[in-house]
Order: sequence, then C-alpha cells, then structure tokens
Amino acid sequence: MKTAIFSICSANYIPTAMVLFESLTMHAPGCDFHLLLVERSIIGHQIRLPDFIKVTSAEALNIPDFAQMAFYYNCIELNTAVKPFFIEGLMNMGYERIIYFDPDIEIYSSLDNMLSELSTSDALLTPHCCRPLPEDGHFPQVEDLIRGGQFNFGFFACRSSNRIKEIIKWWCHVLKDRCLFDPTHRYFTDQFWAAIFPSFIPATRIIHYEGYNMAYWNLAQRGLFHQDGKWVTNDGDLVFFHFSGFSAKELEIISKHTKRLDRKHTPELLKLLRLYGEKIIRNTSLYPYGAFPYSFGCYANGLNITDAERRAHLQLPPHERLKIPDPFCVSPKVILLETLKEMQLPLILSSAVSRTILSKSPPFEVSQSAIVEILMSSDSELQELPIFLAEIYRTRTDVRDVFPRQKLGFTRDFVHWFESSGRAEMSVPVNLASRGWWYRE
Repeated sequence: MKTAIFSICSANYIPTAMVLFESLTMHAPGCDFHLLLVERSIIGHQIRLPDFIKVTSAEALNIPDFAQMAFYYNCIELNTAVKPFFIEGLMNMGYERIIYFDPDIEIYSSLDNMLSELSTSDALLTPHCCRPLPEDGHFPQVEDLIRGGQFNFGFFACRSSNRIKEIIKWWCHVLKDRCLFDPTHRYFTDQFWAAIFPSFIPATRIIHYEGYNMAYWNLAQRGLFHQDGKWVTNDGDLVFFHFSGFSAKELEIISKHTKRLDRKHTPELLKLLRLYGEKIIRNTSLYPYGAFPYSFGCYANGLNITDAERRAHLQLPPHERLKIPDPFCVSPKVILLETLKEMQLPLILSSAVSRTILSKSPPFEVSQSAIVEILMSSDSELQELPIFLAEIYRTRTDVRDVFPRQKLGFTRDFVHWFESSGRAEMSVPVNLASRGWWYRE
C-alpha cells in the first residue's frame, strides 16, 4: 500500500523537524516523507532540505480564502488548521495510508506494526493517558484532557476510505475558522474537534501501548528503560516519544507545560532528553532556518500583527472579512492599528474598536477623536451603556456577578464602581467619560 508520512511546521522549527525525518529514514523504509511548510511560498523556495523529503508550501494547497486563515490564526493555530487539508491532498495523490507526526517527535523503532494496523483500521489514535492522573495541582489534570481533547493529535494515522474522506472533509470545514487555541480550553485547535472521531469512524483503533506517543502528560504512568542499546517500555520497544514543550537549551526540563515531573527524572530519561537536545543543536547549524521570522506574522509593510488584531478580523462576519481580500496589505487598517497603539487603550477596548471600524466597508475614517466617538456611542446590546463600558462588563465575569443587569440601579452602581476603582485598575483613559450614563436607565 502506498504510504505517506508527513509533518507540519514553520521555518523556525525545521531543525527540530529534521530529527523526526532522520529517524523515519531508519524505521519506515519504503514510505514517502512530506513536510508541509506553513510559510509564504517565497520562503519555501529558500529552504533546502534533503531530497527524500517532499516540501509543500501551505499556500500551494489552494485552500479557499487562505489569506484570511493565515491572518486570523496565529502560528500554532494555522499549523494545526491546515492538517486535514493536506491529508485530503495526499489522498488525492493516491496515498492509501497516511501518518502524521508532530515535528517534535522522534521515532525509535519500526513502524511495521502501525502500518499493519491500518490494514484493518480506518484510523489510529493515542489517548493522552490511560489511567487517572494524580490530583496534585499540576497540569494536566484529567479535566484539562477532557476539555482539550482526550486524544493527542500530535499523532494521527488513517487509511483512505470513503468514511475517512467524509470525516476529513468535515474536519477541514470546522478548522476553516474554528481552529482556536483558547486558554480556557473551550477550543484546543484541531484536537478539540477530532476528539469525536471514534464516534464518527467505527473502525477506529485506540492504541494503549506504552511505546506510542510517550510524553510529559503520561510519562508518570509509564516505564522508560535503555536496554541492550535500545529504548524500551513496560509493553516493549519505545516506538516514538513526543517532546512537547521541550527546549534544547534546558535539557533537564522535559516540558515547559508542566511541573509535575520537574527535575524528577530517571537517568534514562535524562539521557533521552540530552541525546534529543544534541540532535536539535546539531541541526541548527545544518539547517540554519531557526531564526527565520514567521512570514505570516507581519503586514506587507513589516509591522507585526498582534493577537488582538487577528481576533478582531476573525470576529467580523465572513462576508465582511471577504471585503478585505488580502488583510496583510497596507491600508487604512494599518493606520488604525498604529493609532490604537498610540492611544494605549486596554486590549478589550482596542478589539472593540477594531471590530466596529473593520466591519465598515473601506475607506473609513481613522483618528483618535473618531475612536473616542465610537467608544462613547451607545452599545447595540447593552444600550444603557457606552461601548467601552459594555465591553468591560461583558469581559469581566467578576463584575457581572457583583452587578447583575436585572437589578434596579444597575447602571448607576456599575458606573460608580468603574469611576471609583475600575478605571485605574484597567488603565482606561480619562477622555472616555462615564458620568451621566446612569440617567439613561
């Protein structure tokens, strides 16, 4: 069966991804290797990798309205959002088995068993953990894994079938504008949506074998040993280790994402981390792309795009977004962003201004006085408040609990809190006046 194994990264992560590909050459002979590079095509032309890796630029996938996705998603979100689109493309190329690995993974033994599983299963998944985690206050807790997705999609394998093609098409649809990293775990990129795959794909194989997808989230429940020159687990050979959150500059810290295992390592784990870190450091000189800036990270004039600006664009209705076919281009929008920076407004107010102004068809007026006028106008939902106060009220759950809108005198009491402590707490400029609004109740 024709098999493709691929990974996804931006240019800065190539030294790490090359550790994965180098290990694949030893343990997956006969497979084709692909790298989806999430950069502009002009950057892809500057990347030189060994011939055994087929490099494809994300722009070459011809995803409809890709410029919109590249703008409203940050780097991590975009790297995960394009995954099903590339899987679909590989199936269209005639690949019957497709395996995805995150770029921060290394393969340690043969993938033959994995490939055999795809003869009878449509999809292979690995759970984050296979037993309850200790309730010790450290991340992750079981609740985190339920919210973020019980399966880790740093690994995913599937075979081309009608059912898989149907599900991948659905995955593409939801990730088009809902592949978000939400710190509250309302969404956790592609993984959040794919947690439902076993319900959609009857022939799903959930792999509990300890040697698959070993990482910081399950390491405390698994055994890792170095015997007779190879890495093994309680179940047998270590197949692949996922170095999520690892930095080659801090070899004794397994992951920046947790303190559960902080410096409580066995000699074997320390050796594994050291060897992996040394490979990344070696590749940093062999593949000098680690310092490349993210090519979707700035406007055409070089100004950096902030997360608030990305979210403001995403929150526009789709038909309004499409009125700006290339949001990276220098336009009055850039003037707006510079004006907002000069005004030093709190983030939530900058986002409110961006949503309001960018929803208008260009050209539009951008000035500090126009921005103040917008924020001082009555909110469409909380009409008894100006936009700037309504945004504060909507985003502060603690304030909403103290000042329920249904209570008589709500506007007066809320405005009094704002003037007595809220303004200073949130650094709201004095030219945004709140006095007099309680009379509108």
